[in-house]
Amino acid sequence: MVRPLFLCALLALACTDDPEAAAPPADDVTLADAVAPLPDAVAPLPDTVAPLPDASPDPSDAPNDTSLHDAAAPKDAEVPVDVGAPDVDDACGAACDDALQAPDAVEDTAGPPPVVKLGTNTTGSADPATFVEAGETLPVVFGPQGAWMIVLAVGTNAYPPEVKRLRVKASIALDDGIPREIDAKPNQDNVTVGADGLSYVLNTWLIVDAAGDPTPWQGKTGVLQVTLTPLDGGAPVTASVTVTLKQS
Repeated sequence: MVRPLFLCALLALACTDDPEAAAPPADDVTLADAVAPLPDAVAPLPDTVAPLPDASPDPSDAPNDTSLHDAAAPKDAEVPVDVGAPDVDDACGAACDDALQAPDAVEDTAGPPPVVKLGTNTTGSADPATFVEAGETLPVVFGPQGAWMIVLAVGTNAYPPEVKRLRVKASIALDDGIPREIDAKPNQDNVTVGADGLSYVLNTWLIVDAAGDPTPWQGKTGVLQVTLTPLDGGAPVTASVTVTLKQS
């Protein structure tokens, strides 16, 4: 096998036109010598990495430099404090606390309630001077039609003197359960102003017993209640009184 290789080499040398190309290199350079070693492209990393600085330093570590404050606030700008002046809160004390907690006062514009007096008058009289306010007893009279009745009279300051007609609803409740009531609607003026300035409605007949027998009601105690309402418009007023019926 050696001889054919040697012959091939001689034939290649004889066939070439460039003797220098066929000549072996002057220097015996190996492949390892032709390739230069590559430098270290990346520097080795250090063994340790320095810690990053703290983005929010502790204020307590900062130097106590007050020169900036001293320059911004001169000594002459200090406000003197009167140590002898009393504290407002101490001077006010509980009075201020009560004033803060107390609700705003609301002015009472309603005024006192109206006066309504219940009683009786002389039968058929139109004079308010005959008015007698009901006390512990209330007289019951025998009427011309054969019935026992209360001659009811009412005086009030709930309405101005210009109000001349008042509707009268009256009732008296006894323990026998028998309804005794009247609803009088006047078709003409029925109000008379008395010397005391009250407006009076007289001669309202409240039937107690239509049979003419005083026995069922004589000496009985009941509640007399009256409601007045202006016929020409206005708020009603109501009053009541406890009385004992007495035959008169």
